[in-house]
Amino acid sequence: MSSPPANTTRSAFAFSLTIVTVSIFLFALVITRKATKTSSVMNFRSNPSKSVGSIGSWTIYKHTVSINSGSYLTVKEFVNTYLTQVDASYNLGCNDTFKVVGDLTYSSLYDTDIYGFTQIHWVDSSVFETSGSKTVEEWNSYIEDLGYDTFNPFMLNKVQMFVPDLNAHYSTAVSGGITTILRLSTSTGGDTSDTAHIAIPVPSSGHIYEIVGPSSTLTSTQLEDFTTFSDDECSSAHSLPNTIDYYTTLYTSADFTDSNTAWTEATGLPIPMGVNIMIPTSNLDVISPTSDLVSDVTSATSTSTSYTTCKVMDITIGTDEHVEPNVRYVEMTSGVELDFSIKDWEDDVKTSHHDLDMKASYSQWNRYLDTHLGVLYVTETDDECTSSAETVLSTITSSDEDYHYSPRGDEGIHYYVGTAGIVSWEFNLYGCTSDYTNICGCISDNNVDEYEAETGTDECPHF
Repeated sequence: MSSPPANTTRSAFAFSLTIVTVSIFLFALVITRKATKTSSVMNFRSNPSKSVGSIGSWTIYKHTVSINSGSYLTVKEFVNTYLTQVDASYNLGCNDTFKVVGDLTYSSLYDTDIYGFTQIHWVDSSVFETSGSKTVEEWNSYIEDLGYDTFNPFMLNKVQMFVPDLNAHYSTAVSGGITTILRLSTSTGGDTSDTAHIAIPVPSSGHIYEIVGPSSTLTSTQLEDFTTFSDDECSSAHSLPNTIDYYTTLYTSADFTDSNTAWTEATGLPIPMGVNIMIPTSNLDVISPTSDLVSDVTSATSTSTSYTTCKVMDITIGTDEHVEPNVRYVEMTSGVELDFSIKDWEDDVKTSHHDLDMKASYSQWNRYLDTHLGVLYVTETDDECTSSAETVLSTITSSDEDYHYSPRGDEGIHYYVGTAGIVSWEFNLYGCTSDYTNICGCISDNNVDEYEAETGTDECPHF
């Protein structure tokens, strides 16, 4: 489910068959931290003959999570109170499916033409289905019941968002009495303990949203509540991919809407800037088919690093001139035994994708597809749309990845690729148009044409 960027150029092109795809990520980061590191391997898998555009021409524009059915109003109020401005919430169909949209800012210091990572979404549906041992609600409840006093790998499932001054978010969280995980780390290339982390689990989501920034903006009394990440928590995985000074400089050129500015004045909270998206995995090998596909299509590069208690893979889609948030997969190689593991979660997601989404079918959906990263490429001409679509589709179909085809009329053509891991990828060829019109959250297939065929109506009641 996507909200198309308002500042990109649309090109008219009727393309009824297909495509888009994949990509990722990010800031340049070769991790050379601490004595706990045991080995590091750089992978440059990009295949220019398969790529659409070049490194730096794709952008991560959103992160979306499937939340408990009936929880969107609670999530909306929580996010708007403790994290960032809720730009809007939408009825995606028949009051059965809703989307909450939170704002992020991004830096225009290096590239003012590319749409940035400006949206975090939460999707609440009573009609979308899953297949496997647990439902979305059961997984989210299990994760929350584990608690946050003792580290477990589900706590690696988070989005890190930078603000230049942590005082307002810290004070608001403390006064609200909400659950927080307070930690210190050293940013890559930075000074010892230069980064403070205010990790906030969002209820009914199974996800953590972490406000990060300079520890120097907190008082010594406030910092007494913080502890340094330990090796048992895979300390290096939580460290920011670049220095605090680097992110502070980026933030000085961040873009804000008038609404953002008014919200900050009213709440005292700065709008965060997304910098690092973390995803736990049972094994980095599980992610390899997806990361390879991303690299083939987008020219992304990846960096793999081993530490004493974990392994990390960073995927980079950006350049120094086109700054993108980092995407980081983390595999814990030691830790506590749990009744249900990250692998069990991955298996459930994979089963749902396989059982409920046939390849090349635009008329099927499942709730796990609503937990995804949105990656976007802007096509400027009809010819570019055609060639990009052909390249993306052929690359996906030549892989062994399950995918979901979702044409969205004039909102671009999307592919959801999600065989591996708990997070799917939505790849949006923006500027391409299609004969089909839109999603419809009234039915499990999430497709307006199917809904109209079933009901005999000429539109899906939504928005």
